[in-house]
Amino acid sequence: MCGIFGAWNFDGTPLDTEVVLRARDQLRRRGPDDAGVMLNGPVALAHRRLSIIDLSPLGRQPMSNEDGTIWVVFNGEIYNFPQLREELLKRGHRFASQTDTEVIVHGYEEWGSEVFGKLDGMLAIGLWDERRRKMFLSRGPHGKKPLFYHYAAGRRLVFGSTLACLMHWPGLPRELNIPAIHDYIRYGYFYAPQSILRNVQKVRPGHYVEIDQERGLSEHRHWDMVAITHRPRLNFNSEGELLDQLDQRIRAAVRKRLIADVPIGTFLSGGIDSSLIVAITKEVSSQPIKTFSIGFTSAEFDESSHGAAVAAQLGVPNTVFRMSGQTLLEFIPKLTQVYDEPNLDYSILPTMAVARLARSEVTVVLTGDGGDEYFGGYDRYLAMRYFSRYMRFLPRALREVLAERVAPYIPMQRLQRLMQLIGAPDNASFSASYANVSRYFDLEQLLPPGAAALRQGDFVADFIRAQSHLSPAEAAMLFDLTHPMIEGILVKVDRATMNYGVEARSPLLDRDVAEFALQLPLHWKIRGSELKYILKKLLCRYLPPALVYRKKQGFSPPLRDWLRKELRDFLEDHLGEDAVRRRGLFQPAGVRKLINQHQSGEFDHSYLLWAILFLEMWCREYLDTSAPAPMAESDGLILSGMAN
Repeated sequence: MCGIFGAWNFDGTPLDTEVVLRARDQLRRRGPDDAGVMLNGPVALAHRRLSIIDLSPLGRQPMSNEDGTIWVVFNGEIYNFPQLREELLKRGHRFASQTDTEVIVHGYEEWGSEVFGKLDGMLAIGLWDERRRKMFLSRGPHGKKPLFYHYAAGRRLVFGSTLACLMHWPGLPRELNIPAIHDYIRYGYFYAPQSILRNVQKVRPGHYVEIDQERGLSEHRHWDMVAITHRPRLNFNSEGELLDQLDQRIRAAVRKRLIADVPIGTFLSGGIDSSLIVAITKEVSSQPIKTFSIGFTSAEFDESSHGAAVAAQLGVPNTVFRMSGQTLLEFIPKLTQVYDEPNLDYSILPTMAVARLARSEVTVVLTGDGGDEYFGGYDRYLAMRYFSRYMRFLPRALREVLAERVAPYIPMQRLQRLMQLIGAPDNASFSASYANVSRYFDLEQLLPPGAAALRQGDFVADFIRAQSHLSPAEAAMLFDLTHPMIEGILVKVDRATMNYGVEARSPLLDRDVAEFALQLPLHWKIRGSELKYILKKLLCRYLPPALVYRKKQGFSPPLRDWLRKELRDFLEDHLGEDAVRRRGLFQPAGVRKLINQHQSGEFDHSYLLWAILFLEMWCREYLDTSAPAPMAESDGLILSGMAN
């Protein structure tokens, strides 16, 4: 795993070596082991390396073909690279290393930009074609690896694995993307191609961007999740046949992810997904595995006992670290250095803790990410099913009366909100309202006057409406797969693990498993009120039912209480009236009301308060300071010349 960076001055002005190295070394957290750079006048590619496969100098990047006309920087892992390498060898290509990176180089020589669609893995790529004077930026199917870019037509291209390396580039504007911030407050994340900065975009998952000096920038798709849902649904002669096929696919995905020249472990929460990955890993791995879990000193939120029970049943060692509120405070100051953008998911805190814990013994971990989204693990999918049925029997006018006139008098917060939600005119609006993290607070009191005018419709509802070929629950799952999972869960895990020099691999996001799951009929995922039906059935092949069928708990710290106690002063410092007024993004009175309602216990505003707090922390880190960080020492620096 690594960090990549690149730049190109379209007018031919040579790039400053020191500036390029300074930007590259902002990626030290992602690649502490080695560093390299290719500089050729107006073009640069740079790399920082965390060594996982082929630890020799032959694995260094940037990497080129034999005559230096194709150069690549790569972040990620390509799981089908042995097969692609064999095919390219048969076609006459010669390899100098055992790395997956070199497959990209020779694959591009052989297939051109079609190579991006042939790569199975998690990846972000920068590729320079010297002869054609083109740059390609490509991101893997699920976007597990980040790739930001700034493109100014006729002037320059700058790209990198983090926003930090772009923001240290001279002349790049640091202007907030206000409409995107308003969507962040509603839905918790900055969805690609938008970023928190107006002049910086993200390469969308499953896409590549082609930059031509004369023709400009064009975007292309190489893997289409939505298109897969239009394929015919899979049929099986029996449940056993389905279980056999699913088991084979996940076992194959795990095997691929056990290829490494470093120690491997697994995260274990005790939930369905991580337990299944641990169980299968134990069976297919030729080496003993270690598992790592996080618990909380607050018994209400602690599920570490479930992980311990699973580990004991499987006979694998399990290391547990329990977090207190005081431990949490140790991670808070690091968040804005680890995460490129504010992020609603406050389980980033225990994720950082478990990544740090794992790094003491392993360099690669397997995770259960993707199980909820691909196999129907969230309550909101049931809510979508119930609402679609409910709409048939209760006229819209009556639903609106219940939402507008009855709901305000219901004392229970969740029941009140549910009553408000049922006033939605259709399934798409209901889904968008359900996904809204500010659903317990009137945003008109929070956002500046006129903020609504900046919105161009509701992209969540628009996405759901566009999936007319799917049931409401399936459309909601597809939205989660293409949006919150990518910008939430996968960002959370990638940044936390990379910060501690750990690579996270997710077998349930294997392309073969993903396409299989997308073609499964819904009744194999949700049966009655049973979520993740088929995944639980599969886990019963490895664990006793008592360890499988239990209430889902999730992986979230007790932030509700911490915001009222340990973090109370921190919250007041960052979101006090003067601080909010100076920032100018929210109405001070609205933020004060939000805090007061939470502190009094009237409402639980944990998510919304966290979103605003993280945004303010980010602004202080990146907007209130102008001087770039000092360049890190360049140990292991490789300066690569380019053939002319």
